[in-house]
Formats: sequence, structure tokens, C-alpha cells
Amino acid sequence: MNTTTTITTTITNMAVPEAGGATAGDLRLGWRRVDGPLADVLRAVLAERPGFAGATALLSTPSAFRLARLRADGTCVTADGTAIHPDDVFEARAFTADVELRWVRRLATGEGVLLGEDVTGGAEATGLGAHDGHYLLWGEHEPAADRAGWRGLSSHRIGLLLVPVEDGVAAAAKNRLRLVVREYFAYDLPTAEPDPCADALDARGHGNAYVLDERLVRVEAYAPIRQTGAQGIDLGEQHG
Repeated sequence: MNTTTTITTTITNMAVPEAGGATAGDLRLGWRRVDGPLADVLRAVLAERPGFAGATALLSTPSAFRLARLRADGTCVTADGTAIHPDDVFEARAFTADVELRWVRRLATGEGVLLGEDVTGGAEATGLGAHDGHYLLWGEHEPAADRAGWRGLSSHRIGLLLVPVEDGVAAAAKNRLRLVVREYFAYDLPTAEPDPCADALDARGHGNAYVLDERLVRVEAYAPIRQTGAQGIDLGEQHG
């Protein structure tokens, strides 16, 4: 999905996993097709997973890219409560901390996939590692634009952007928001006994790994560090 109007293209690809997180090689990622018109797909996912209500939705229409919140009845609403008609959407991504739905229109119907670490009934990959990455959202906090469950961001480039957030994020003093993603990486296991010399590269006996997929997880508040050069010159924000 092209979200360059709202999200920077720089991602922290090699962020260190948080303490207590999963170690490399003990995760699975499952995915399953969920095809049909968007309205039917959303209702089907909600019937299976009632906790999907409240998901953050990124919706592309011919006229605009929209941020919305998914309701329990399957409608996607903007900050002012306006429902976005599913027939107007040609590409969608909706996510909670546990799963992500991706959908794209195909003529009068559509093709979708649901993916997450507990998704079953389709394909899966096991023995994965993971780490978190981040996409910085354009704009700084505009408190006057905040609404219940939404936080306003503003910049000269995009104007005002209202982002659905959780209560803890809405109350945070940090002036930026970023989209947290989880990258899953897989290993190419050797087909024969590994060379003992390769152990220095990887405990599994080889040095090859690749990113299998990237799942949207949440929006969080963020405070970048400002860099200062000689004579106190402001060098801008540092994002890590």
C-alpha cells in the first residue's frame, strides 16, 4: 500500500528486541486467505475474532488515503464519525496487536489475507525470529485537534492528520507518533552437516537469514532526540 503521504519511508530495520521478547527461532507466523467484498471480509473476521473490533484501518480510496477505526458492526469510521463506504475502498489494511488483515479489490470482489502468530487454517512458517521496526508519522502533535480516541498531527506538508490511538497514547506528553511493525525473519537451514567454521557466523551453522514478512502492530507516542552541533546549531531530529 502506498502510504507515502502520511508515513516516512525510513524504518529502523535492526532494532534490538525488547527485554523478555521472543528469541530468534521460536516463533510461528500463520496466514489464511479471506476473499470476498471488503464488507463481507470484515464481518467474517469479526465473527471469528470479536477482539478485532477497534482495529486501526488504513484505507485507500480513489480520492484520499483515510485513517479509520473498525467498529464491532464492521463499519470503518473516521474521527468525526463518518462511515467510509467499503465499495469506495480499493486497498485496505487493518490491524490490532495480534493480527493484521490485508485486502485488495478485484473487480466486484476482493482478495484478502489474515496473518498473525495465532492464525490457523491456512499456511504457516515456523522457527522464525522477529524484531520491531518503526515508521515515523508525518507531523507534530496538535493538541487543539485531539478528539476522544484520536490524536491530531500537523505539518506544513500534509496539513492536519487525525490518527486513531489508544488511551495511553492519547495522554502521552511525547509530540510525535510512530507506527510499530514486527518483522519476521527466517533461516535457510543447511541441507547437509554444516561446516564447523560457520558456527562463528550463526549458532545454527550458517549465516543466511531473510525477512519473511512484516506485520503492522500498533501506533505509539514517540519523542525524537534533537541533535545539536557546534555553537549550538540545531541539526534536527535523530530517530532510532
